[in-house]
Amino acid sequence: MEEYTPASAAQALEELETCYRDFIEKLKKSKASSVGEVMGNFFRAQGNPRVSYAVEEFDAAMTERLAARADQLKVQGIVPTLAIVRVGERPEDLSYERGALKRCEKVGVRVRQFALPKESSHGDLLAVIRQINGDREIHGCLLFRPLPPQMDEEAICAALDPAKDVDGI
Repeated sequence: MEEYTPASAAQALEELETCYRDFIEKLKKSKASSVGEVMGNFFRAQGNPRVSYAVEEFDAAMTERLAARADQLKVQGIVPTLAIVRVGERPEDLSYERGALKRCEKVGVRVRQFALPKESSHGDLLAVIRQINGDREIHGCLLFRPLPPQMDEEAICAALDPAKDVDGI
């Protein structure tokens, strides 16, 4: 693999900045299992394996760091837990969910899945959000969107405790 120097790192950073807007658009549309995976795919498609390699290294380092942090919490008697909330079975949601489950398993985060039928009411989903907000053993929540039309997405997002919102919705 290519060795990095300050000049090559600066060039890689410049290339990253140049591609930033396109990447953000790809990220918004992607259902990959990690940001690192999206970044690697994006930069491979741009024909820049050096940047792609740096992204893969970053992803591996983040996985290692997250696993170590999860282990530290477990030693303190805290099992890091993510709630995944999905309404319906859109293929892209199911794919993203599988990736999230793999990633969480890799870093030692427990997952509690809340899968509601597509026909569920706004009140049904709101009850799940309230349950998650009130559960001290759930530390984060990933809510799949868009929600079905019978649900007020803005109200649902507002109901989620910001301290548990892993997407910053």
